[in-house]
Amino acid sequence: MKNNIGIIVIVIGVLHSLLGLVKHAKVFGGMLSSGLLNTGGSVERNLAFWFTFAGITFMLLGYLIKYIESQKMKVPIVFGWLLLGTAILGVAILPVSGFWALFLPAILIIYQAKSNATQPSMHRN
Repeated sequence: MKNNIGIIVIVIGVLHSLLGLVKHAKVFGGMLSSGLLNTGGSVERNLAFWFTFAGITFMLLGYLIKYIESQKMKVPIVFGWLLLGTAILGVAILPVSGFWALFLPAILIIYQAKSNATQPSMHRN
């Protein structure tokens, strides 16, 4: 599974954004017809924007992880633990959600960081 964690996070982000665009298509349509600029004034519009934007953020994060992996480095273990904590908290608060998808990259990052591979690490554990 080496060098694939970034791809996994990118895929999670793409799926999250696509789901946001589909799920909130009417909301985005209304925002577009209003001229888009400064159209996030309602709770419904804010939810649609942040749901979809979270996916874009994960895509950016995935590309960063992919770059780290391409440099033959490991993602710092602290990032894996923080992502795992985010997943646990997210699932505890919203059990029927996409937070479950965060467990896979979190566990892979932790596993890879703890492995005895001879790859250079971004920081010492």
